[in-house]
Amino acid sequence: MALDPPASSKDALSIKVAKGGAIAFLGQGATRVASFALQLVLSNGLGVKLYGVYSLSINIMEWAQQICLMGTPSGLVRFSAAYSAEGSPKKVQELINSAFLLGLCSSLVGTGILLGLSGIISEKLVHDSAWSSHLRWFFLSLPVLIFFNLLQALMRGFQRIDKMVLLGILRATAQLFFAGSLLAMSFSLAGVMGAYFLGALCAATVGLIFLRKMGWSVLRGGISPLGELLAFSFPVFLASFSHLVVSRLDLLLLGYFHGAQEAGLYRAALTVASMVNFILGALNTAFAPMISELHQSGRGKELEEIYGRVTRWVLGVALPLGVVVSIFSFEILQLFGRGFEEAGGALIILAIAQLCNSSTGPVGFMLQMTGKERWFMVNYIVSALVNASSNLVLIPALGATGAAIGTGFSIMLVNVLGVVELWIFRRIHPWSKLSLVYLMAAAIGALAALGLERSIGLWPVSLGGAIVVYLAIVGKAGLPQEDRMVASTLWSHLKDKILGQRKP
Repeated sequence: MALDPPASSKDALSIKVAKGGAIAFLGQGATRVASFALQLVLSNGLGVKLYGVYSLSINIMEWAQQICLMGTPSGLVRFSAAYSAEGSPKKVQELINSAFLLGLCSSLVGTGILLGLSGIISEKLVHDSAWSSHLRWFFLSLPVLIFFNLLQALMRGFQRIDKMVLLGILRATAQLFFAGSLLAMSFSLAGVMGAYFLGALCAATVGLIFLRKMGWSVLRGGISPLGELLAFSFPVFLASFSHLVVSRLDLLLLGYFHGAQEAGLYRAALTVASMVNFILGALNTAFAPMISELHQSGRGKELEEIYGRVTRWVLGVALPLGVVVSIFSFEILQLFGRGFEEAGGALIILAIAQLCNSSTGPVGFMLQMTGKERWFMVNYIVSALVNASSNLVLIPALGATGAAIGTGFSIMLVNVLGVVELWIFRRIHPWSKLSLVYLMAAAIGALAALGLERSIGLWPVSLGGAIVVYLAIVGKAGLPQEDRMVASTLWSHLKDKILGQRKP
């Protein structure tokens, strides 16, 4: 086992994660805001049923993307970081060639299959064969989406987090602009689907320009790492596909058993619940390639230390968000339009599940990037089987609430399995005494919000009160010295970036 490095080395790694995470946090925060605004525009502009049709169409595209990508984004992140650390630019270029050639071939095959199945999909999921023509045009966007995902993965592997999040912001804002414009011109669902394609096309075009300026090309040169990429990516693909079952099968089953109306309600709940753990996604963006780098160089003790810190940061942000979403679920869903508050119960269940997801930190990447990807795969296969069986039982009887119960339990199960395996393999867990302080502060904040809601009845004021109480308790408890140091350095870094006053 590697010797414990000096504190300055750990702090430098924490600052590196925090800088990358802060860029991702701000970028993904802007992306989430734009995406949330997009969902509000779509739900209010389309109504519950057409919003459900759109949601089911997006869901199908997400399945198609995961299948066509075959786990290669994770392979790109791991091997681009590892080859760069080795100083092997030729292997990096051939890795890029391999991934994009694979993506191009699989996406063309996938598009052909989707076009052939569009009539069946329209009849079985939307329960209206008239939508098949809309779906055919929609499915043509698959190759563009595959290239966009691969470009984002490359930026992440090269630790160019700023460019990765910029692509996400560009896609979300472009889609929002086109969707709002086309809805205003009365294009309805056809315009919304066109906006989805145009947003992805704009972002993928800019991503290719970024890649070219960084000195790399697409589909030029050898493909010698293809075998290594596939060997790593296939178990990850099985895990990703199983993850897709856990996170997306519920919506398809809702469409099949209850139609687009129920699917639209549930999609609104999913959109809000995903806000709880967006900080986890932001820090994962910066931390995942670092896991590979530290593991590759045998710096296990540093990896353990940073894992604990990252989890603490995630939990500190996710807890108040989870409390707010759970208590004010009905009020938040009313923003989507008339009738969406019916999904309030489903939202509460999903928010609790996402809190569990956040509380374990980047446990999946810890397994995936340290040679335990097969365990990661097994965890998701088990959770997918549990998800499919529970949803098949619960959805016909309980609708959106049943979907939330089945999916929520599956999310919690896969994270518990990951934590147990990390303890068995490395004897580490992600929690500290400060985690209990955060939990207590969130509980007291929840009680304060409920008290304010009963006494004054203004939910935005009650929401603000819960956050103030939480921050006051956390501030009173105090942050660890290393967190204060990281926060101070990070603030100086961001201030210099914003004001353009970085000293040489």
